[in-house]
Amino acid sequence: MFKKVNQLSTTLEQSENCREFSERLLIYIAVLGAFAVVEGIIGLSCGNVHIINDFINFLIMMTALVISFRCIKLSQNPSDDHYNYGYRRLNLLATFINTVFLIFAFIFNLVDNFHHLAEDLSKDDSLTS
Repeated sequence: MFKKVNQLSTTLEQSENCREFSERLLIYIAVLGAFAVVEGIIGLSCGNVHIINDFINFLIMMTALVISFRCIKLSQNPSDDHYNYGYRRLNLLATFINTVFLIFAFIFNLVDNFHHLAEDLSKDDSLTS
């Protein structure tokens, strides 16, 4: 009996922690979205490639965070006929999605930085000759 009471209190604590985390995540998404909109407007109006690149990175991060937020919300659902153990494993799916998006953002930035590095080196060669 004590084991079930402990499991229930642990589940309630985890649910409360998850709810608090999802609220903070939603605030972070809203702030990130506001910065992305401002940066997108400025980047597109000025035609600055670096600001547009940063805007794209913001969109990638926001997409990953929105998917994670939805997975966290779904993971709070209790078990049903389809999922006997509940939806807790969706937290792992959110982690996997964040990892994939971060790897994509890393590769995107790496290619962009190599492009700028090669561009700067070609400018330096034209100055010395």
